[in-house]
Amino acid sequence: MRAPWKAFTDWVKDDVQPPPSAVPRLRDGTLVPPPQVNFPSIPANNYEQISRPAVTFLALANPLRVRNRGPLFNGEDQSGIITIEPPQVVGTGQYMILVPQVDADGDDLGGVRSPTLQAPLGTYTGWNLGRADRWPNHLCSLSGSFIPFAETRAERMLVGDPRPSLEERYGAHAGYVAAVRAATNRLVGQRLLLPADAARLISEAEASDVLR
Repeated sequence: MRAPWKAFTDWVKDDVQPPPSAVPRLRDGTLVPPPQVNFPSIPANNYEQISRPAVTFLALANPLRVRNRGPLFNGEDQSGIITIEPPQVVGTGQYMILVPQVDADGDDLGGVRSPTLQAPLGTYTGWNLGRADRWPNHLCSLSGSFIPFAETRAERMLVGDPRPSLEERYGAHAGYVAAVRAATNRLVGQRLLLPADAARLISEAEASDVLR
């Protein structure tokens, strides 16, 4: 966020135009209805000795429950007086739902793709799987999740994971560091990352245990 704040300050103080918007859009296919999301089918695995269930994107959404709060309440602008409480559910509707399209790894397209997404270690989602017998009253489904890549091709082929392994992507630790460095350089050039933050991210990649 520090680079966008600096760009905003430069815009206000010196009339320097900020970087172009990168929000997902319908016209370039980065914003789509849920049934059109090309999320990969990720099999159950035991990567890093952690047992994980299979992940499939179901494109489901909660329905819009149409409620009657009484004749003195205007549901369109949420104004007026509620005379029926609790409200009566009189039917269901459907929102126009649009979500980011994803790449072959299941990571969102559009937006500012950080080095984490340009040199990924797994699939990052804004949603999570839930289970009725575990944390039933918590909002785990909104917490997001991380599903790591296999380290080697043999490991991913064993379970049928369609996502290339770390080994296939980067070859070795130095390849991963090079990918992070290239990603940070691109973002610095786009004024979406400060040089100091880029240096920190590169140092973190160098110190990591990825493919060591």
